[in-house]
Amino acid sequence: MRVMILMVVWVLAAAPAWAGSQEACIGMVHGAKLGASFGEMLFQTGTQTKTYSMLANRVGNERAESMFRAEMPAVVARYQAEWNGNLARAWGQLLSDAECRSLAELGGKSPYRQRFETYTPAAAEAMRTTSGPLLQRAVSDALYSAFVKAMAPPPVR
Repeated sequence: MRVMILMVVWVLAAAPAWAGSQEACIGMVHGAKLGASFGEMLFQTGTQTKTYSMLANRVGNERAESMFRAEMPAVVARYQAEWNGNLARAWGQLLSDAECRSLAELGGKSPYRQRFETYTPAAAEAMRTTSGPLLQRAVSDALYSAFVKAMAPPPVR
C-alpha cells in the first residue's frame, strides 16, 4: 500500500503543472494562431539538413525547394494538432486559465498581452525542449517524400 501511494505521488509530481486549463490554452493557441509558423519552421529546419543538401545536389536548388515545399501541406496537416498541443502545454505552465481565455478572446487587446509577451521566451524554450523530436519527425517525413519522388525514374512515354 505504501508503495502504491508513493507511485501515485511520483506520477502526480511528474505530470506537467498547468496554470491554465488545457481547453483554455488550446483556445488561445488557435485564437492567436500561435501554430501558424509551423510549416515555415519545418522548411527552415529541413533546408539545414544533409538530406536536403543531397536532394538539392540531385535535382538542383530550385527544384529541391519546390519539391520540399510541395510536401509541407500534408506533413503540416499530419503534425499540426500535436504541435498545437505542445504549444498549449508550454503556455499552460505560464499563464492562468483566465489569462489564456482573455488572450483567446481579445488577442492583442487583452489586458494580459504584456504578460504574454514577457513569457514568450520561456514558452519558446519549452517548445524547443518538448517539440524538437516532433519537428525532426515532420522534417524527416517531408524530406523522405521529396527524396523518394526525386529518385523515382521518369515516366515512360
